[in-house]
This record gives sequence, structure tokens and C-alpha cells, in this order.
Amino acid sequence: MAQLSTHLHFAKLIIENIQDDIEVPPFLLGISAPDTYSNNKTYLKYHYIKDRENGDDDIDVHEFYEKFNFNKLEKSKKWFVIGYYAHLWFDEYIKFNTNRLTLRNNEGLNGKELSQHIKDLFKHYDRQITEEYYDKNIKEKIENYKLNLNLKPLKFIKINKCKEILLSELDKGPKYDIREDLIYKDEYLELIDNSVIKFLKSLN
Repeated sequence: MAQLSTHLHFAKLIIENIQDDIEVPPFLLGISAPDTYSNNKTYLKYHYIKDRENGDDDIDVHEFYEKFNFNKLEKSKKWFVIGYYAHLWFDEYIKFNTNRLTLRNNEGLNGKELSQHIKDLFKHYDRQITEEYYDKNIKEKIENYKLNLNLKPLKFIKINKCKEILLSELDKGPKYDIREDLIYKDEYLELIDNSVIKFLKSLN
């Protein structure tokens, strides 16, 4: 699954490219919401995982989307749900498309060390794209935003927890000791850029 920093990278591109009149704070809260889980059981629930016990860890993305009648939702609730859907959709996209990236592990780093370097590298790339966009103004709007979600399929979600993890991620500083030789930035950015067009088509 993608890290929250990458979801926020993806979210920035959606906000900049969507033709609809998007309401940004609930969209960002929604895209953060699936990562408010507290343990493995809630992780599966929040991510609408099908049947991991039987080897199926796919997310019920379309089933989730079809739970809602967007024509009847208030605007704020609509954009929260679309944000939540975006998170689930993007997790599936990353799962099936990261193999397009060229990994240059020339030093033969072991699995655990390599995994951590790649996570740090992706966060580094994400923040280069998003740190100026998610400025003080956006953070204040999120912090002061009021939303009574009251939607049965998302009754387990707590808005204050969404705010907490979202603002925490946006307040994190730069990473150091970055291994940019492992995966080149232009390849990574192209992967994220290509996801946006596909996602926007999925909303139609």
C-alpha cells in the first residue's frame, strides 16, 4: 500500500486537474481516513480488503464506490467519500504498477534495509512536490473544518483522527540520507502522474 505522503502527492494532482468544483478539506480528510486504523483487523476493515485469510488481499474499490448515491450527498460528504475512494483506488494502482519502476540495487542491500530506503526515497520525492502546496493556509482550513459525516458505510471513521494523522503528515520535515540512485525521480513522478488520468476517468 502507498504511504500517506504518496496519497497526498496523488491528491494534489487530482485537485489541480479535476474539472469538478472540489471541496479540498473534506477530500484530504477522506484520502487520509483509511490510514486511521489501529490494528490489523481495522486495517482490513478500513481498506475494504476482500478475503486476506484465503489469500485475496484485493480491495473492493468499486463495491465501496457503489455504496453511495453521490447525487443525494451533501457536498462536503461527497468529497470526503471521493477522497476515501481515491485512497482505496490508488492503493490498488500502486500494488499493480510499481513493477514499472526500475530498481537499481547495485550494492545488494538486504530486503529490510532496501525497503526502508525506498520508503524514505518516495517520501522525499513526494514532499518535493507537495511541501509548498500544503501551506499554512490549507493546514488551518483542515484544522478548523467541521464535518458531521454520519454515513453508515463509514460509521467507524472519526474525523478528529483523520485531522490528526493528516496534519501530522503535513508537518513532517525533509528526510536525510536519501538514496536517489535506487529509483530515479522522473520514473516515480511519471508513475504518479499517469494514475491521475485513470482515476478521474473512474469517476465518470
